[in-house]
Amino acid sequence: MVPQLVHNKMIRMKSILIGVTCVLILLNAGRAIGQDIIINVPVSQPRLLELDAGENSLVEDPGTIILGQDITVIGGAPEYTYSWTDPDKNVFEGQSISGTTFGKYFLVVTDVNNCTSLDSVYIYNSTSVLSQIVDNPLVVFPNPATGTLRFSTQSFSSPVKVDIFSIEGKKVLSKEILNAAESDFHYMNLGELEQGVYIIKLDDGHFYRMESFILN
Repeated sequence: MVPQLVHNKMIRMKSILIGVTCVLILLNAGRAIGQDIIINVPVSQPRLLELDAGENSLVEDPGTIILGQDITVIGGAPEYTYSWTDPDKNVFEGQSISGTTFGKYFLVVTDVNNCTSLDSVYIYNSTSVLSQIVDNPLVVFPNPATGTLRFSTQSFSSPVKVDIFSIEGKKVLSKEILNAAESDFHYMNLGELEQGVYIIKLDDGHFYRMESFILN
């Protein structure tokens, strides 16, 4: 026997945002005599946005390199936008750019839901100090960070200047570590900063290292 529904039941609808997917669920759409009605609603959301900016480039002339030709983007929700920051903190929009100088290039990809992912690549030659940096990258953690960022000062001599830049190249925080050699790791308080993508640079006057991180 097919259960009859109680009439004059008001149908209530509730919109729930799960991740970036809005699903519509019917609540109390009706009640069968002697039993409850269970509504199963499948919920889906885009896969985590992931970015691979490609391989580092070992060249003699940086002007011959076009960055962005081997980018891989997985997940998120198309369409994507691309933003590059070069070693001089200049910002370029677009998937591909010409590498005009040696150093580290940061790439941020953003999808239509404003989710972001970042990666970086180096352009360097075999005789520059950058070859040592590529083999010994700056260690930062946690990444993403929430309020405090820890970083490695190994291989640096004191004092070390620490600068944090926005992805647009604006310096937003700075400090000097006088005792860098006394500990392998130091930290920086990020409480004043808004959520977003940032670049940290360590410089002891002899060489520098840079790395990107996300602040949640």
